[in-house]
Amino acid sequence: FYSPQTDTLRMRQLEQELHEFRKRPDALQLALQFLERSSSPYVQWFCAMILEVSTLNFVTTMYGPLHCSG
Repeated sequence: FYSPQTDTLRMRQLEQELHEFRKRPDALQLALQFLERSSSPYVQWFCAMILEVSTLNFVTTMYGPLHCSG
């Protein structure tokens, strides 16, 4: 993905595929498996992002929207 040889069109295709992956009902389960098995920092980052979004969705479902005081 971050290889200098990856052209802009291919990067956009990969980003779209990753965006679609996040919508899958089993994305969290698969992300946890990938997180366990991958040594790629990019894969780990992407899986952590799925974990974060899933956690926020769960908390919002259980407790309502989060309000940050700042």
